[in-house]
Amino acid sequence: MTDLPAFLPLLRLLKRLLRIKLRLWELTARERGGWAVEAVVFGVLALFMVALGLGLGLAGAVMALIAAGFSAAAALGLMAGAAAVLALVFWLLARARAAQVLRHRPPKL
Repeated sequence: MTDLPAFLPLLRLLKRLLRIKLRLWELTARERGGWAVEAVVFGVLALFMVALGLGLGLAGAVMALIAAGFSAAAALGLMAGAAAVLALVFWLLARARAAQVLRHRPPKL
């Protein structure tokens, strides 16, 4: 049969290796969490600025369309459609950024 004390150094080494591996997993998860928080904060800030800019831009465009002879309903409808297209574009960009974070790749700044 085998002598159990001969395996003790190997078991200690295996235990140490497992601890190191668990610590690495923990640090990796923490780092990815930091990237996710950063992406959310930038997303919220961008959303706020985009909403302000779009609101002013759309109001100006509606006024220009009304001045060009469009009815108020037609001008508002056109601008609502344009806003929906822009919202879709921004949503797709945010989704791509979130996928990048979840794939373990740090964002390029």
